[in-house]
Amino acid sequence: MKQIRELQKDLFEVVEAAGDKRDYRFQSWAKTIERVDQSATNGYAFVGDFVRSGTVEVEIAPRAYLVMTTAGSRQYQTATYRVVVMDAAGALAATDIVTTSATPGWALRIRDRVAELLQALQQQEAPDPLADVETDALIAELARRGYTVSKS
Repeated sequence: MKQIRELQKDLFEVVEAAGDKRDYRFQSWAKTIERVDQSATNGYAFVGDFVRSGTVEVEIAPRAYLVMTTAGSRQYQTATYRVVVMDAAGALAATDIVTTSATPGWALRIRDRVAELLQALQQQEAPDPLADVETDALIAELARRGYTVSKS
C-alpha cells in the first residue's frame, strides 16, 4: 500500500519529540536504510536513498530511516544520528539507536545494531488486507468477476 505524506517533515517531528535538537541554520537530512554494508566504517555503511522534502509517495511497510539533525553554535555544532522505524501500518517511532558526532566513529557505534534491526523488520509480515473480509463476501466478489470458487 502506498501513502502520500510529507515523510521528511514527519521524520523530523518524531526525532524532535524524542529529544533530539534541530537548529534550522544547519543541515539536517533523512535517509531510508535498505541494507547495511558491514565493510564500510562511515555513513556509507547505511545504503539507501535520501528522503526528499515536500510531499512524496511512500510504500507503507516495516522499514528503517536514519535521521541526522544538527544543533549548537555556529562554531561548535553536534550532529545527532537516530534511527526511526515505520511499522506495517505506516506509524513512525524513534528507536533507542542514537549517537552523536561528539566523538569520531558515529557510524561504527550504531552499524551492527542497525543491521540487527533490519533483520527483525524483514521478518515482520505486513497485515493481510483481506483478513477482516468475510469469506462469503470474498466468494461473492470473485463470482461477480466471473471466477468459480471451490473449497478444497
